Amino acid sequence: MRRRALLAATLTILLLAPWSRAAGAMLRAVPAQTRPHRMSTSTGGDLQLPGTEAQIMAWLLPSTESTGLFLQLRVIGSGVTWTIPSRSIRFRLLDRHGLPAIGRWRIALPSGTPQVIEPAPGPDARFALAFDPGTVRSGLYELRASLRVGAQERGTGRRFHLQELTTTLRVNVPPRPDRRPSLTPGQRFLFIPAHEASGVRPPYPYREAGSSAAMPWSVMEGRILTLKQVRREPGGQSLLVFSIEGSYRIVQLTWATEAAPLPYLYPLTEDATLRRLKTKFEGRRVWWYGGAVTSLRCPGGGPAESVTIRTGVPTSYLIHRLVRISSVGFQLAMRGGETALDWSKSAFAATDPLVAQLRAPRDLKVTGWTTSGKKRLNLQECTAFQVIFADDWHIERALSLAHPRTLYPTWPRAILNAVLAGDLCKGMSPDMVAWSRGWPDDPGTFEEMRRWAAWRYDSGPPFDDWVYFRNGRVIEWRFPMINSPANTGAKRMCAS
Repeated sequence: MRRRALLAATLTILLLAPWSRAAGAMLRAVPAQTRPHRMSTSTGGDLQLPGTEAQIMAWLLPSTESTGLFLQLRVIGSGVTWTIPSRSIRFRLLDRHGLPAIGRWRIALPSGTPQVIEPAPGPDARFALAFDPGTVRSGLYELRASLRVGAQERGTGRRFHLQELTTTLRVNVPPRPDRRPSLTPGQRFLFIPAHEASGVRPPYPYREAGSSAAMPWSVMEGRILTLKQVRREPGGQSLLVFSIEGSYRIVQLTWATEAAPLPYLYPLTEDATLRRLKTKFEGRRVWWYGGAVTSLRCPGGGPAESVTIRTGVPTSYLIHRLVRISSVGFQLAMRGGETALDWSKSAFAATDPLVAQLRAPRDLKVTGWTTSGKKRLNLQECTAFQVIFADDWHIERALSLAHPRTLYPTWPRAILNAVLAGDLCKGMSPDMVAWSRGWPDDPGTFEEMRRWAAWRYDSGPPFDDWVYFRNGRVIEWRFPMINSPANTGAKRMCAS
């Protein structure tokens, strides 16, 4: 599965070149003071040996392993020996303005990495990276790896000195927790059985205490489990005993003590940012800029059963709970929720993200949905609405504590109706577009985004959706994935 995703990402990179040039041409027409710095997207790099089909590719990718990141190399074609001196691999951490990150941080290849790496055709070479953000402030950054590559033809002995191979990955640095989680009594965990980062697949490992029967996963879904007892057992394993929030039942797990993470259990951590967000959002009703994309779980399909639904701007959710989990390997979209790096150009890797648990209105109106397995969707069967955010900047650009009608009572009725329907019109302000389509898929503060003359949205590779402004008003938009007059908004006006 991962190999197919990487191949798709490679094809995306090869296809993007002409579209990137076109996007660049559009941006050149924008005044410099309103043109945002575009943080590099999470992309792989590739080099091809002149006159041959031999090619080498590199990616920085999020990892579900404890290190959280890895460098992956792939070689296509034979007859060439590739060499990369490990000491020549340089890493840079840049902020969203393209400037070096302030603070001390460290990233290192694993011990035992050869002095000269010689990737060859066949299985990809993977190197787990030990990334420690150190004293760098929390936020979204661009991690860039540059590799000095040499090549030699085996038949002729000719040597080639190629340009550097560069790959980038957007990474979110979380706040430092009050204390790191530990496998000791009192540690709390959130049960999320469907997330891929658990690295565990059935058979389902949890049992009801005093019984050999498996604990139904629906009893634990979305609930907090508290570790009550750790009992060492022969063979290097431990018996872990948990209480379940809101239930009298006790669950136990026999697990290798050194194995991490626990299956489907994510340790909870605390920090000052989380406490501020809990005060602001917990128990409050929220509205999504551009409408919501929300994950929920449905019983009856096993631990991996999940549904992703899309709802419009008028739909509100109640944030029941907001927590931070200690985990790695999450791939998130700029507008919230999980995505894939090979689909979303704005996607980024997140460590220790926030999980917002939601309650939807009874009259929930769904505009679209996808599912991991169920062929029929019955929302009344589904529970545990949740969405994952990286940190405060991420959740605050996705959610509002007030309906746009309340925030902007002077908006004309035609404009408000268009916003609530997800439509665009000439003359709209940046805030109107944000409510209709969401904030753009490039990082920036609200003040910065309001000044930009072009907003870009992910639309699936190799396309982007664009909305253009002049003097703070929409003049045009282009959505190339859908070829219809309504999606080239050169003349469309909202009815008065």
